[in-house]
Amino acid sequence: MILLADIGNTHTVFGLSSGKKILGSWRFSTGRYETEDELYTHLHPLLEREGITLDSVEEFVVASVVPSVNECMERFARRYLKNGVIWVKASNVLPVKWDIVSLDQLGSDRVANVLAAWKEHGNNAIIVDFGTAITIDVLFQGTFRGGAILPGFMTSIYGLFRNTAKLPMVDLKFPRSPVGRDTDENLRVGIVLGTVRAIDGLIEDIFSFYGTDDMKVICTGGQAPLAMEGSRFLSFYDPYLTLKGMIVYFELVRKS
Repeated sequence: MILLADIGNTHTVFGLSSGKKILGSWRFSTGRYETEDELYTHLHPLLEREGITLDSVEEFVVASVVPSVNECMERFARRYLKNGVIWVKASNVLPVKWDIVSLDQLGSDRVANVLAAWKEHGNNAIIVDFGTAITIDVLFQGTFRGGAILPGFMTSIYGLFRNTAKLPMVDLKFPRSPVGRDTDENLRVGIVLGTVRAIDGLIEDIFSFYGTDDMKVICTGGQAPLAMEGSRFLSFYDPYLTLKGMIVYFELVRKS
């Protein structure tokens, strides 16, 4: 059994896999646990409810973009698991090539997303991950070419709420028209519709830059279904894409 941890700035998604498929997943606030024992008290009951104990976990694979949490993962593995942590990271020994300035700057969640897209959809893909930040990753001819980073929906809303005197917090939903008639709808038009239009525009530019539109566009992350409501290109949603990529990474590392 493989335990997976996708540690993002806002949420951490834990998953359990047999090595073939995702058996279950659980989402925590990343700041909710600070010690290995706190993590155990959160995770153990969830696994137990599925009839699984930590004793059955053979491997622990982690993709983290929050360095301050990494030591907690190490201590958790030492105290409660059989083996240490396998950290997901870009590497030149992987079958995907990495045509970027620095491998160290690439987030491990993006590495996992690219590997999952490569495994399931081939050498040409665009991956859009909706989180605290929205990342766009480009896989072309089996090589990761780079991408783009945008503020996530909630990041944009929080930024306006914190830095303006009168703008309210609003719930996220797709606006009914491109012209808002009250403040809430103005915010939804600007943040939700505006961001989706920006993503569509970037995808269109990527198609033009590489001279092809024969690239599968895959999206993942909690807000992806919202974005799909008004996008021209976001048509395929995989909520487990990052976890799947972590399994691909583990399999590749184990064989190398």
